[in-house]
Amino acid sequence: MNKVIFTGRIGNELDMQYSTSGKAFLKFNLAVSRIRKESGTDTDWFRCVAFGKTAELMNQYLSKGSKILVEGAMQTSNYEGRGGEKKYSVEVIVDRVEFLEKKKGEGEAQTAETENPITQEYVGEPLVANGNGEEIGEEIPF
Repeated sequence: MNKVIFTGRIGNELDMQYSTSGKAFLKFNLAVSRIRKESGTDTDWFRCVAFGKTAELMNQYLSKGSKILVEGAMQTSNYEGRGGEKKYSVEVIVDRVEFLEKKKGEGEAQTAETENPITQEYVGEPLVANGNGEEIGEEIPF
């Protein structure tokens, strides 16, 4: 089974693109912290790609530095470099994304805080989008 789940921050400005068939896609880098016993924390960077309505929702509500949860699958590909050498690439193909903060500039605080820190409620914006681009509720259930 090929499934990954990462929580991290978007590391670049989002730039939505469209395929020749008109399907939206969004490439972004995700910075994910990793705790190490010896040295504290390190940051791993993962290249990610979201498609369709998920990409559109991310482009509309997120920006560089936004904290998100990404669920998807790792995909490898190869191509020929400029000098004819074979190159390899690994990307996370996003199936689902959860927005873990309010859109910047909305409300009093950037992060949603409630009495129960396990359930965070967001008002007026979609929180979770699956690979079909469906919005899945206004709360993040745990």
